[in-house]
Amino acid sequence: MRYPRRHNGRRDSPAAGGRGVVTNPIYIAGGRWLAQIGSTAAVVPECEVKWAKYDWCRPDLLSVEFAKGLIRIVEIKESRGDYTGEIRNRKWEKYLLLADYFYFLVPCGLVKLNEVPDIAGLLYLEQNLYGDFEVKSIKRARRIKTPQSSGAV
Repeated sequence: MRYPRRHNGRRDSPAAGGRGVVTNPIYIAGGRWLAQIGSTAAVVPECEVKWAKYDWCRPDLLSVEFAKGLIRIVEIKESRGDYTGEIRNRKWEKYLLLADYFYFLVPCGLVKLNEVPDIAGLLYLEQNLYGDFEVKSIKRARRIKTPQSSGAV
């Protein structure tokens, strides 16, 4: 099964005639999953975030659930090399400073459960009989103790 390429700068950007973030089926499926799991007020793809004294970060999908004050971040990884590079460089850990829950979204079977950090959730992208992409939760994310969730500023 071929998965659609996600937004990655010039090659897939709307300006280059490609399918941008908003129309990409991976982002749509991930955003739909985020909206289904809670009373999410907003799902934002590829937003740049500067939070307090921490560096900039750009999560692939960020959702805000205002009723509970929760932030969920989904990082999309399309290839084995992309995922292992993320884990090796520990880039994903900066999202833990912002998120209450953090997930990796990967094509079905790309990553095994024992390869996922304890605190992160694992989501599989699958294609249904109608050709639509769906997200299946394989491992639940643990709640992250962030400064905003403890009431500290």
